[in-house]
Amino acid sequence: MTELVPALLPMIGKQVALGPLHRERFLELDLRWANDFTVAVHHGQLPHPVTQEMVTARYERITQTPNQLWFFIYEQTTQRPIGTTFFSEMDRVNQTAEFNISIGATDCWGKGYGTETTQLMLTYAFDTLGFHAIWLRVIGTNERALRAYRRAGFQEAGRLREAHRVGRLAYDVVYMECLEAEYQRPIGNRT
Repeated sequence: MTELVPALLPMIGKQVALGPLHRERFLELDLRWANDFTVAVHHGQLPHPVTQEMVTARYERITQTPNQLWFFIYEQTTQRPIGTTFFSEMDRVNQTAEFNISIGATDCWGKGYGTETTQLMLTYAFDTLGFHAIWLRVIGTNERALRAYRRAGFQEAGRLREAHRVGRLAYDVVYMECLEAEYQRPIGNRT
């Protein structure tokens, strides 16, 4: 794999770096990750077959939606894209946005990449974009994500009980928030 130019990776942590989406790479990886039912269920999606046309249409929506801001997550040691992260529902008037993350490379789960990505995105949201509050939604059974979000600075704001269904099973949807005034910036991350 060719080495990534540091200028293309505007946010660099110890284990991960965040950079722009690249169309062809996104189409390839999103198709793979979307068709991995383990990844889909883990991220609160109903598993179903996804076609190349569906992924292409999704990419086109992403690039034409003004209130979203997307990045690839790169593993530092291999410089390969391992997932995506983005802000949606960006409200410039109230200075809020929803945080989203998906690590599709399952061999990268449980290594702290989600926590570091979340910290990089929070620092970017507060210090560069000037946001006041960032919020997210997560399925209540996703303990790994809940731990990562808490370590990064989020706290639970509420939950919708049994609002997410998979077959006959119902799970809570947990809402979490992080306020700029309460956020403890990590030392050593460069944004």
